[in-house]
Amino acid sequence: MLRNSLFSAAFAWLLGLCIAQGNVLSGLEPNQQTYRKLLAVEILWFDGFYWSFTLAASVIKLLPERFYINSTPSKLSSGQILAKLVPRVLPYAVGVTLISVVGGVGVASLSLSTAKFKLDLYWTLLCCTFFVVAADTHTRHIFKTETVGGQARELRPSKSPDPARPRRNSPSTREFLRVLAQNLPFVVSAVLSAAYAHAVSFIPIRAEWDLAVFAICSLSFKVLAQELVKMYLNKQKRAPSTRSMAILVAAPTILIDTQLRTMLLCQDNSSLTLVGSILLALIEVVLRSIRTLHVRHQAHRIRSQSPSAVSVLSIESLTLAPSPSSNLQDATRVQTLMGLHAAEVYADMHAEYIAMGCSYAILFFFGSHPRFHLNSNASTDSPSVTHTVSFATIVLQLGVEVVVDFVATGVEIHSGVDFASFNEDGAYLASFMAVVAVVNIHISSSIYLRSQ
Repeated sequence: MLRNSLFSAAFAWLLGLCIAQGNVLSGLEPNQQTYRKLLAVEILWFDGFYWSFTLAASVIKLLPERFYINSTPSKLSSGQILAKLVPRVLPYAVGVTLISVVGGVGVASLSLSTAKFKLDLYWTLLCCTFFVVAADTHTRHIFKTETVGGQARELRPSKSPDPARPRRNSPSTREFLRVLAQNLPFVVSAVLSAAYAHAVSFIPIRAEWDLAVFAICSLSFKVLAQELVKMYLNKQKRAPSTRSMAILVAAPTILIDTQLRTMLLCQDNSSLTLVGSILLALIEVVLRSIRTLHVRHQAHRIRSQSPSAVSVLSIESLTLAPSPSSNLQDATRVQTLMGLHAAEVYADMHAEYIAMGCSYAILFFFGSHPRFHLNSNASTDSPSVTHTVSFATIVLQLGVEVVVDFVATGVEIHSGVDFASFNEDGAYLASFMAVVAVVNIHISSSIYLRSQ
């Protein structure tokens, strides 16, 4: 888990470095480049990183599958799967890039009065959705038409065969729309997280009390977002996979935690950072313990309500055994409940490390950059306020977080929380966490980029 978090944070730093350099082909320093050129380069870098990890996630999905090669089932290498995917999704990548850059720069150039709304940020996030949908749709189509598992699933007795329907070489419009509908929660999560970060940039932090109120509101908003995600997943007809649960919980958590930690580091006060880090750690331990106890209580209540003994109806003199379907449904509810909690904890642990890595990258690359300003109270005419982060602060925060996870995870495992299922999706979750980290840097850089 720590390895995956470091992997995501490393690419967040790399993207931050690329954005901070601006257009290197112009031969000009970043502070001499125009706002439009800086924004166009920022969108291009973001799109490139975003596509790369989206394609990586698609390849990882297909790696375990066996493909029909000359009527012989065999596995393909990553390069061979990429050779299948890239020609199919490349037109979408090029089209989305053009629309994203032209539209983003266009809406950002309407007038200086509208620049504060950061419409380019929301535009680029929506544009990237279409690339994700295209990549996911073609990945599913390849699985369905070219793999052993996909064709076996299509020939299941539960499916009504249609021999007259020809096999398509490309996905249908209906398939695209279905995948788009399934990805809408991720889109909503990203847009709402961007709106949260955008709103945070207008909040003036002038005293420690302001920071405390901001931290409480951020933590409350994070808990609310996680609960809404769990409510959505609980309403699904089929039990959601651990992969889906971790992804939906992780995205808003990482983005919210990054803004909170960035705001804490922007105070440039080592003592305040130390106290804030310890308080956040204590709050995290308490929240995780309360959630674990609450989940155990819910699971116990579901099991106790499930009939385990025969019940006799005296009026009809009939003996009724518990319905197997009812017992199965209760077992599924408990399994989903425990899986959601495990996904929430797993995503929380990932989120803390990735959020720390992203906040350090934001401070390091943008804190003293002449074209970015992290101080919401500074006017556009005043000199940029610089922010730095010390190595001791980084070591301290990481040490506190490791201790917190060591203690809290031990309690959760003892309480029956199973994290082993996430090891099967380790590579896929690593690539997705990298996507979230990249989106995180894109959101922050777009918000902090000065239009003047």
